[in-house]
Amino acid sequence: SGQYKKVLVAYTNFVSTLSQKPVVFELLPISAQSFKNQLVVDGDEANRIEVSDKDVKRDWSMYVVEPSHEAILDVIIPKLVTSQVYQALLDASASEQASRMMAMKNATENADEIEDDLLLSYNHVRQEGITKELAEIVAGTL
Repeated sequence: SGQYKKVLVAYTNFVSTLSQKPVVFELLPISAQSFKNQLVVDGDEANRIEVSDKDVKRDWSMYVVEPSHEAILDVIIPKLVTSQVYQALLDASASEQASRMMAMKNATENADEIEDDLLLSYNHVRQEGITKELAEIVAGTL
């Protein structure tokens, strides 16, 4: 309806379990350049779809398209927007789960380290008590 000049989406992009990147991209309006950028899948050369500037600036009026260009765009644009939002939600969810997993792993390692330290302290105090009792028994027999 033209109420907004542009719509930006901010989310955490899942790169790997140890790495997530904050991302902000322009969802609307869809320009030729933003559409071209969306066709590149995470910079992966194997998944790259090549769209040249010549293709973007091509005069499409000489082609007969059925249904009309507008009808095609009326179907494609909502699906493109929906898929982009869905991809952002999936990446954000995967990033959250990876962060939780790493936090729990670190908490477990820290708890194990504290447990080892406490066991060492407990054994040290127990050994002191045994040594003290033995010293008292030996002192009492003399």
